[in-house]
Amino acid sequence: MSKSNPPINRRLRVRRPAGDSMYVYAHSIFMKNETRLQRYTIKDITNKGAFIKMPSTHVHKDMQLSLIFVIQLGSVMKMHRIISIVSRVSADGIGVRFMTNPPPAP
Repeated sequence: MSKSNPPINRRLRVRRPAGDSMYVYAHSIFMKNETRLQRYTIKDITNKGAFIKMPSTHVHKDMQLSLIFVIQLGSVMKMHRIISIVSRVSADGIGVRFMTNPPPAP
């Protein structure tokens, strides 16, 4: 018997586990009111995107999201707002790509 070959990783960036000290709030005008700004956990993150554990019924591919990252560093809490695009939707969450040049605010 031969061992099956492992899947080829085509990612350009190294994924890092987010751990328990980081979570995110997602917001889009297209999300239902009761799902806006709920707390979601991050499975892994790179400098270009992240995978967020959330119900896939809340979003769709190519949807623009405003993400608020909350990072707990001991007694200090930091928040970062990033605009992103949903690039993948699966049963256990969504993959988002961070926008480097977000559109101007209306």
